[in-house]
Amino acid sequence: MSRYTKASDKRAMILRHTAETALRKGSAPLAGGIPLDREALSLLFEMASDPARSSDALRLLQELQVHQVELDLQREELENSEHNLSRELALYKTVFDKMPNACLVTTLDGRIMEANPAAASLLRIPHDELMGQALQALLKAENQTSWRDMLQQIKTGEQSVSCELEAGTRENETVKLTLSGHSMAPVDSLLFWVS
Repeated sequence: MSRYTKASDKRAMILRHTAETALRKGSAPLAGGIPLDREALSLLFEMASDPARSSDALRLLQELQVHQVELDLQREELENSEHNLSRELALYKTVFDKMPNACLVTTLDGRIMEANPAAASLLRIPHDELMGQALQALLKAENQTSWRDMLQQIKTGEQSVSCELEAGTRENETVKLTLSGHSMAPVDSLLFWVS
């Protein structure tokens, strides 16, 4: 059995226990889940009317209530997780944008996915135009081999690789870059710090 399955089973047991406890205490969330349809209510009423099956109807109703509370608790957890992730994303986006060093996030083949304002300023290219551009296209011809070697080292498992390269600007100026590249596995992207 995998670790994920064990953790999932344990989480399901905790959720069920929490739901049953909330129902016993009368503190179950009133999130207004999906009500039973007419057929289900009719079947429960019919079972409850028959003395031989009334205990089955009560057990079934109890089980439905527990499942409803479990679903409501899961919905609350998802909403809280979504709120926390949104807050964290906003924080990291702010840090990325305010960072004084140029920073680029690229695909594994070096196409720019994200660039902070410092990178756009250093490379003298408007931020919007950097997005989607191959970083290789900004480098001088004599740096192409070093760039490809750097990418290959990162792809083959090097944790951190640095390289000195030169980029050309639109004004035909040369910008010297010390690129430090890092794999962001398992996200299939690369992070480059430029100084």
